Amino acid sequence: MKNETATRGLLFLAGAAAGLAAGIYLTSEKSSGLREKIGGQFEALLDNLEGMADDQIGDLLKRLSTALEKGTLAFDGLENAATDSARDMLDEAEADFENGMEKAKARLQKKFAEAGLKS
Repeated sequence: MKNETATRGLLFLAGAAAGLAAGIYLTSEKSSGLREKIGGQFEALLDNLEGMADDQIGDLLKRLSTALEKGTLAFDGLENAATDSARDMLDEAEADFENGMEKAKARLQKKFAEAGLKS
């Protein structure tokens, strides 16, 4: 356990020393050319990333729009199917009611005729 702690401590100190050395070098006059080169590359990288992000966002918006359109069409189809189904059921119920009324009327006329009455 002590060896592991010591190793971690030494690695931390080595990393801190490397970071300090890099910081000192990058703030010196000798590194101004390197900073300009890195700065230019960093700006180019940021521009490239911005372009890629714009492309990805545009693609995502197209996909979302397509999904929304498909969902809307599917909903409209379901709504129309439900409306058509309800109309069909109402038409069937109306036809059944009319058939029932005709049968009831025929039975009543038969009963009246059996009783000798006119309907």
